[in-house]
Parts: sequence; structure tokens; C-alpha cells
Amino acid sequence: MNHDLFPIYTQCFPGYPMREENFYDTLRPGSEFTHIIRAFDAKGNTVGFALVCGRTITLICVLPDYRGQGYGALLLKKAERLIRADHINTPIILGYDTAHYIFQGVPIEYGAVGFFEKYGYTAPETTMNMGLELVDFDIERLNLPEPEGIRFRLAEESDRPALIAAIEDTNPEWHDYFADYEDAIMLAVSDTKIIGFQMLDMDGVRFQNAHEKMGCIGCVGIINEAREKGIGRRMVAEGICWLREQGCVAIELLYVAIPEWYEKLGFYSVSKQWMGRKDCMKVARCK
Repeated sequence: MNHDLFPIYTQCFPGYPMREENFYDTLRPGSEFTHIIRAFDAKGNTVGFALVCGRTITLICVLPDYRGQGYGALLLKKAERLIRADHINTPIILGYDTAHYIFQGVPIEYGAVGFFEKYGYTAPETTMNMGLELVDFDIERLNLPEPEGIRFRLAEESDRPALIAAIEDTNPEWHDYFADYEDAIMLAVSDTKIIGFQMLDMDGVRFQNAHEKMGCIGCVGIINEAREKGIGRRMVAEGICWLREQGCVAIELLYVAIPEWYEKLGFYSVSKQWMGRKDCMKVARCK
């Protein structure tokens, strides 16, 4: 019943190509946590929609020919009211929560930041999506140090308790990401202690050419006592090599907060996103 939404998405965000099945996976049919709000023209045709998940406005789309006519403002207002019905004293976030997302923020290159600023949204930061072509990737050219006594290997089920401890030390907010993660996890191990980790997904990228096999690296973490020793960058390079061995021709990184760190490995900027949010008092004043 919602199969008319993907064509609207593709017209609104051509620079973020997505497989149709991935798009509809994000809607989670039947989920009580996902709400779809539609905007209709005078003939009853859907000309835009908003997705709401928890306290997050995951996505707002309005067809190009219908912009500037109030449809976006209407969708935003309805989405805010829906969120405030269940989430009174927490900020509204644009694009992202820990369990369900398309964008983490507002894609800057589409000029929508001013629209959200008009309605009281601010952003403490921007993040970047990055890419890396693997055809000519050569780990030796990077001249990375080989940290003494560190081994890099894929995680096994028996590693889970130690991995959870490493996540807790690095970034406790990542626990939800790893809870149901079933793809490869590369570890950095010193003796028997896990000091680093990264997710490696051979087919999990969100914005990609459907005819190419692209990999994704996520949640790169090094425990506090082992940082600033070159372990993280070497671990990511080893993960890149592993993804190439699995047949990936490129890698996508989503929502990178420290792009200069990845640029030293050869990654380049693809797009930027504005991490918009709005506090509850501003929402209340807009009603």
C-alpha cells in the first residue's frame, strides 16, 4: 500500500541512490514505531510524505513541482504533533535514531537547511558520507605502522562478552548497533584482550549502485588506553583489505564525524548532512 513512496524519494534525493528493497525495509511494515504522513494535491494524489520513528523525523519528501506551496511545512507540523503526543520533554531529531534511519541528518546539498532553521531547528555539527574505490587500493602505500603485539582477526561468538566490555569502554551508545548485528566484526587483539573493533558489511551500504558490490565499515572503536598508537587506522586498513578479498569494489562510510582521519586512508567526501534537532519548548511555541 506504500509502494508509491519510493518513486517520490528518488525524485527528491537523486544523489542518494538506494535499492528499492532497502528503502521499504526502513518502513518496517506493521511496526508500531513507524508512521507515514502523506500530503495530497487537490486530486488526491500523494505529492509528499514524512516518516516518523519515535522522536525522530526520519525523512520528509515533497515532489519538486509541489515545493514552495506549503506541503513541506504541513508535513513537518503534523510530524511534530505526532512526536509530541508521546515524547513531550525530549528534542525532536531530524533523520536518525539508533534503530531506524535513512538519513542521519538533513542532506546539505539539497538546500533544505534554511527550511528547518525557519522552524526552529539548529544543528551542533555536520557529518560526512565518504567513499573509497578498491581497484587500486594498496595497504603498503599507506606506510602505516604495524603496532607491536597486535593481531587483527574476525570475531567469534566466544568473543561476545569481551567485545561488549570493549564497546562499553569506547562508546556505550553503540550497544544497540551490535545487539542484532550478524555480519563480520574485525577485532584488534593484544594478547587475549580486545582493544579495538569495527563492523564489516559486504552488502550493507545504504546509498549505492545496485549493480556493484560495495562494502561498509561502521562503529570503529579503540578502547581508551590503546588510543593514539596507530592501532585504529591499521585495523581499518586491514578491514578494507578483507572487504576487497570478499569481492567488494568500493566502500561506503556513513555519517563520519572525523573525515580527516579517514582521508589518510584514501577516503573522499561524497556528501554532508546537517544534524538538526529542536527542543521541546520551541515545538510548544510553534503550536
